[in-house]
Amino acid sequence: MIKLTSSVDFTDGILIIPSVCVGNVAQLSADLIVETLKMQKVGILWHPAVIPIIGPPAYWRDNKDTTTTACELFTMDPEAKQKISVLQIRSPLVATLMQDFFDQLMDFIEKQKFKEVIILSSSYAHEKHLIEESPFEYSASDSFFGNHENKLTSLNWRRHSGQGFPHILGGGFASQLFRGLQDKKIATMMLFKYVSEGDNSPDAKQMTNKLNEFLDVLPTKEDGSARLTIPPSWKLLFGDAAPQSIY
Repeated sequence: MIKLTSSVDFTDGILIIPSVCVGNVAQLSADLIVETLKMQKVGILWHPAVIPIIGPPAYWRDNKDTTTTACELFTMDPEAKQKISVLQIRSPLVATLMQDFFDQLMDFIEKQKFKEVIILSSSYAHEKHLIEESPFEYSASDSFFGNHENKLTSLNWRRHSGQGFPHILGGGFASQLFRGLQDKKIATMMLFKYVSEGDNSPDAKQMTNKLNEFLDVLPTKEDGSARLTIPPSWKLLFGDAAPQSIY
């Protein structure tokens, strides 16, 4: 299902997967991670469940002849301190074919010996009932929490009340994939934010900063926030300008 275009050793690495969700916050956050860390595209995913798309280059380092497709795998420089990879998914999944997609994706994760998976998602803002609490919540499998209990405790992140079988309204396929990975005994965390539709680029920046509190791989500013690089594709988040000929 995933064709690797480069020889890469993913052993003991972390795979970040954004779910197509409300506001596309997870995809935008994945964009920021890929662009800021100057990740290289090392694979292309094809499956009937993934609605195909094609577009111009998404990132600054891409040459003008590079095309962007629905699902692509990116990874950091092999010499980096941590092995971080991102499977950027840009289009929704066909519901009737979703389980086969998950099965093949989980087989790939096991065969490539990824150590952990982090799923990014978002939920409808009106589903958050304790408005004085943080807009971020997470769910973690027992193995993931066991590996990082001290870190997660020190961050004081709010754990989702539906731990074990979380259901994230507006979160796309995040909950289903989380449960599948958990059943496969693959260490998994799902991080999500309550958001409203609109210009969700600020939400994506906040999510990337929140994730970096855990990963600590992005360059930071003096105030401790991540120094993010905005990809050129963000210039057209709401489409191109209206043609002058209509006026």
